[in-house]
This record gives sequence, structure tokens and C-alpha cells, in this order.
Amino acid sequence: MLKSIKNIVKLCFFKGDPADVDGSTPTLVTLFLIQVVLGSALVWATFWLTAIDSSPRTQTFYDEVVRVLGSICALLFVALCVHVVAHVRRVPQNSRQIFAAYLGVSIIITLVCLAFIVASVLMSAFFDPFLFSDLREGQIFITGTVFVVVSSVYLLSTFWKILVLGFILYKSLEIKFWHGGIVAIMLIYAPEVLLDFPRLIGYVVYAIAHVFDFGFF
Repeated sequence: MLKSIKNIVKLCFFKGDPADVDGSTPTLVTLFLIQVVLGSALVWATFWLTAIDSSPRTQTFYDEVVRVLGSICALLFVALCVHVVAHVRRVPQNSRQIFAAYLGVSIIITLVCLAFIVASVLMSAFFDPFLFSDLREGQIFITGTVFVVVSSVYLLSTFWKILVLGFILYKSLEIKFWHGGIVAIMLIYAPEVLLDFPRLIGYVVYAIAHVFDFGFF
């Protein structure tokens, strides 16, 4: 396990080989659960800490459950796509290592992001005692400095994750690096598109009904 962790750290810096990562079922399950928790925590932190406007945002237990389920569905979708792509490239034996490597680097990148976010909030609070200027219905409004830091960290982490996943696919599937990057973008953003697709269809139907006055609504 320690060897796999070292290999995962190397992958984060575009070194090493995904084939050296442990792809056993216990490792996959452990990494999967850790990433679900950390990924949900990162989204939660980004949501609250970038809400610097004056409109309060209330979160319910239902919203938290939906966020966790969304993370689980996204990871399962990536696992399915990795399995399919590995079979298409005729390297099905690498699918477990690819997914384990992806989970591992995602965990490390998420931990780095959370560390930067926490450090930025604490440092800002140290220099500005009135950082947390308002508290309404569980919503914290903070200064623009933390907003910029949190937004930048989240954006850079996404870009970093895409590049690392592209590198993993490049090494495991024997494809060009930029091909791996394109596949990585599709794997990471396809779940969000699929989740929003029914709502998009609803908007289209609603617009058409009102334009042509079908009287559906």
C-alpha cells in the first residue's frame, strides 16, 4: 500500500507508471469512499466560501445528500468509462489500475486544495478580525481576498486533475498525451452534462410551449 501511495504521488507530478498502483478491490473501495468524502467537502467549502454576495444561501439535508450522491454517480461514471476505454484499447487488465490511480491523485489534489483554502481563511482571519462579517441562516459572507483564493484554487485543481488523468491515460492506454487530455476532460465533465441534461430538456420544452402558446403550463 505504501508503495502505491508513493507511485500515486509521483503521478501527481507526471512521473511514475499507473501500472504500479494497487488495483485490488479493497484499495479501490477505500480510495472511492475517501474521495467521495473529500470531494463533497471541497464542493461544500467552495460553495460557502465563495458566497460573498448579500443574498443568503440556505442548505438543507436534502441538498447535502444530493451533493454526495452526485459525487458517487460521477465517480461511478468515470469507472465505467475507464473500463470501456481500456477494453476498446485492448488493455482491459489496466482498467483497475487506471481507476485506482485516478482516485489516488484526486484525493491528493483535493487535500492540497483544502489545505490552501483553510490556510487562506485562517491567514485572512488573522490579519482581519472582522473577516467573517456576517452570519445569516448558516451562511458565512467573507471578503473578496478569500473569494479569489478559493476560486483560483478550485479552478487550478480541476486543471491539474485533467492533466494528471490525461497523463495516466497516456501511460496506460498507449495513446498521445493530448488525446489522453481530451478523454480526461470528457470523463470529468460528462457526468455534470448528463445530470443537467434533463433540466436542459425541461427548459427547452418550457420555452417552446410558451413561444407557440401550447398551453402545457
